[in-house]
Amino acid sequence: MMEKPFFVVDGIDGCGKSSQSILLAKALIEKNIDTIQVRDPGGTSISEDIRSVILNPKHELMSSKTELYLYTASRVQMIEEILKPARKLGKVIVSDRYISSTIAYQSFGGEMPLEFVENVIENSVNDFMPTHTFIIDLPLELAQTRLDIILDRMELKDIDFKKRVREGFLYQAKKENTTLLDGSKSIEEVHLKIMEIVNESI
Repeated sequence: MMEKPFFVVDGIDGCGKSSQSILLAKALIEKNIDTIQVRDPGGTSISEDIRSVILNPKHELMSSKTELYLYTASRVQMIEEILKPARKLGKVIVSDRYISSTIAYQSFGGEMPLEFVENVIENSVNDFMPTHTFIIDLPLELAQTRLDIILDRMELKDIDFKKRVREGFLYQAKKENTTLLDGSKSIEEVHLKIMEIVNESI
């Protein structure tokens, strides 16, 4: 059986990626396409516990390397517990964040060597790579206005960190099977653009 597509929606905090990943999964389900939607980190009991540790503002001394390994541990658990079984069942996978976030936040934002971060990713996800990644971009000033009143630890990072993270996403947007989307457009416009590309893969 041919593997079904694995779509990732990613981008800086406040870009609208979570809304778009939910809309994408909903649109596919409405087409009677068996689909599962997850978030990274998260999705399993273990992964959600790790997520809580990573994002807790009281852990302000957490290093980028610690973040890297915690995110990786959460992702591996999600792959083993949810994504691999979903793939075997022939489900389309939609993920809110994935390895593109690790490169943007821990390598570019946290200033860890890109090759080191990529090696950790490669050795953990193995061949569980996205079919297509959508990166939603918009100016940081606009993204900040969209964040919740109560911010998590990553959202509380300084502006220089966030600028580097955005650069990390823009760097990855040039890769094969990756589409850069204008997050300043309306939710409907961004969704339609995503669906144009997704419909070619289904």
